[in-house]
Order: sequence, then C-alpha cells, then structure tokens
Amino acid sequence: MSSNRRGSGTGHVTKTYISARCGQCVDHTDLAGQSVSVRQSPIVRRLETNMHVLQVTLTCWLVCCGPGFPPATEATRVSPLISGETTFSQNLYGKLRQSHDNLIYSPYSIHSVLSMTLAGARGETAQAMRDTLEMTGVETGSLHDSYRLWNGRLEGAWGAEVDVANGIFVRPGKTLVPSFHDLATSQYQAVSMNLDLSAGGGPEVAINSWVSEKTRGQIQNLLPPGTLDASTDLVLVNAIFFNGSWADHFHVSETQEADFTRTDNSVRTVRMMHRLGHLAYRSHPALQADVVDIPFSGSFSLSVVLPHAGSSLATLETAVTSQDGATLTLLQGLQTRKVDLFLPRFQIEAEFSLKHVLTELGMGVAFSNMADFSGIVEGGGIKISDVVHKAVIEVTEQGSTASAATAVAMVRFSAVEVLGPEEEPVVFRADRPFLFLLRDLNNGGILFQGKFSGPA
Repeated sequence: MSSNRRGSGTGHVTKTYISARCGQCVDHTDLAGQSVSVRQSPIVRRLETNMHVLQVTLTCWLVCCGPGFPPATEATRVSPLISGETTFSQNLYGKLRQSHDNLIYSPYSIHSVLSMTLAGARGETAQAMRDTLEMTGVETGSLHDSYRLWNGRLEGAWGAEVDVANGIFVRPGKTLVPSFHDLATSQYQAVSMNLDLSAGGGPEVAINSWVSEKTRGQIQNLLPPGTLDASTDLVLVNAIFFNGSWADHFHVSETQEADFTRTDNSVRTVRMMHRLGHLAYRSHPALQADVVDIPFSGSFSLSVVLPHAGSSLATLETAVTSQDGATLTLLQGLQTRKVDLFLPRFQIEAEFSLKHVLTELGMGVAFSNMADFSGIVEGGGIKISDVVHKAVIEVTEQGSTASAATAVAMVRFSAVEVLGPEEEPVVFRADRPFLFLLRDLNNGGILFQGKFSGPA
C-alpha cells in the first residue's frame, strides 16, 4: 500500500508491538468537524529534505489501513474515534509528563494497537479497555471501520508518500479465531505469517527483517534477542512510513545560537531556527498559551503550544490534562496571521512501560488472570503482560525524523478558519518549554505528541 507522492522535508518514526505468550511464563476539517480555510503565504517553497513518519507496531493483534483518500463526509464518520483518541492522548500525557522533562510518544500507535486488541477482548476486559481508550460511546464495528478509513486516508495523503503494512506472526499450533482473522484482514489488512521459534539467531530475526524492509531500514532490531521464546503465541507488527515536506522552510542561514530557559530557570544554548510568514495562529488568554501551526505540504502540521511569559509549562499541562476538551479548544479557532517564528532545533528520545499507566487509567483487568481475550486465539487463556513504548524525534531546518515503538506482551495464564487583516507580525519565540503535536489535518488526529523543556 503506497501512494507515490514524494515530499522532501521531515521524518517521524513510530514502532509498536504486542506479543502473546503461553502459560509457562507468567477543503481540511478541524477537530470539531468544521471546514477550515487557510491562506498560504504568497510564495510556497518546498523543503529540500524528506519528512518521514515511520511507525512500527508489533502486537498480538493488528493495526492497518484501508485504500484511497476518502471523501470529506468520512471525516464525520471518524470524528468519534478522533475525539476519543485525543482524550486518550491527554490522559496518557497526564501520567507520563511528571517523569519526563522532554517527552515524545505516538498516541496513534498506542491507541490503534490497543483498539486492535479490543477486537478480541470479551466481557469485563472489553469494557475496561473501551473505557480506557475513550471509546465507550463508539460501536465496535464503527471503531474498526474508522481506523480503516483513517489509515486509508494516511496512505492516500496528497503531497506526501505514506506506506502502511501489517503482519501477524503466529506460533505453529495456535489458531486465530476466524472472526478475528477476518476482521484483521478486512478492516486492518493484516497479513498472517508463521512465527519460527527454531530459526537461527532466534525468532526475532525474521520479524526484525520484516520491520526493516517495511520501514526502509529506518528501524533495525526492534526485538532484541531473547524477547521471544517457546511460550510466545503471537506477535503483531504494524509499520507506517511517512515522507512529506514543509510547505515553507527554515533557512539554515537564519539559524543562530540563542538562550533557552528551562523549567528550573537554568539557561541553555540552543540552535534557534527562524522564519517569517503566514501561519495559523491563536492566543488563548484562558489557557495562557499561544498556538502556531507549522504546515507540511499536504495535510499534516506541527502544532506548537507555548505558555505565555509569566505562566509555565506545568500550568498549561494541568489545564490540558484536567479540563475536558481543553486540547480541542487549543487547536480550534486558529487564524492566519503573519508570524515571526523562532523554534529551536531539538531531539528527544523516550522509552517507558505503559503497564502501570494503563492500569491507573482503568485497564488493569487486561493484565490480570481475569483477562478474557478468547476472541483472539481459540481457547483464550492469554493476558497482556506489558505494554512498552519507545519514541524519538529530531527537528531541524530540513525537517524532522522521529520513531516510536509500543510493545504489548501477552502471556497465557494458568487458569484555521478566519483570515485576519494584514498587520504587524506576531512574535512566537519558543525560548522556553513548550508542547507539540504532529496532526493529521484531514481529521485532527494526533500522530505524535510531546514536550520540549530544553537540552539537559
């Protein structure tokens, strides 16, 4: 599945996996679904290097995509999914922010993997997962169909090249429930393959090679030796590759060293990029923050949320994670303004287990011996042992590269709308901690989210 539209500019990579083991081991549409009008600068230049978003998801289930570029009416069909995914992302952020000065993760990767997992959950386990994923009001069939539409939209994105691939690696002797297999292949376009536990070098080699091929060599050795053994029942792999470009680029000649004030008020030196042009912008007095949308060619943008001087990132984080719909409010009502933008080059890497986070969010039963995933493999008797996520992002004048991985291990238990008037440019100087979101402008979905609090 590939669209042959190449951009040049930035790159992001996410990787996610879930494995299952046997019982021996214990016109754009905004977030409100409204039409948005955006005026571009008179001269639009293409960035000279590629933007990649590369996501790999390994799991006991699957995340995939459907074909084509859906009509505008389909944005309404996926809006309940997008709304839930956005709330889920902020719930995750509220749990992860305190232990990370700099943070990057892919809510799209995590949510989609767990949504695929939900397809095989039953009873109390299914309800707990649905509540955690903020999908309580979404009919099950509609959820999976929405992911088919969204992934298809990603693949058909104009102005960008997006590839999505999905694979389910099954241990010989284990049988997928036919209804799950049918859903995975039809809604998520999964391809089933045998998991060779006796392969030379370990069963991870074949999966890592598949991932490397699908991600064009961007992701190597996703599964370390020893990750899988004779107790492993299933491994699901999802890979997404994105190649696009900024609609207008930062000139390297305008990048200069500048001071960046960290959360603890210490000052570090950063390489501050600069560009002057028309961008979607809004100031939020109630949330004490300014927002600017930096567009890529096509239908993606990097939204940067900067606390007002005199406020703080912690204050903004509290507002975003404690107020229902605060993130939606932040990203609505942007107006095209002339913006004097200063943004630091930065690189962030993050790695964490999500088991305790997801348990705190209400999904604990899925990790217990009470878990019911009988809709995945015949005979059931498996539970999630852990969910691990890894991510990295780098932003430069040429764009950005990012990768993320989420691993869910399963064990069998015994038993921009208004165009404003021309005026003096607003200055957006990101010289203090800020939030960022990489979004799909077709529907407002969040592919990546994080924060930058400055170099160590």
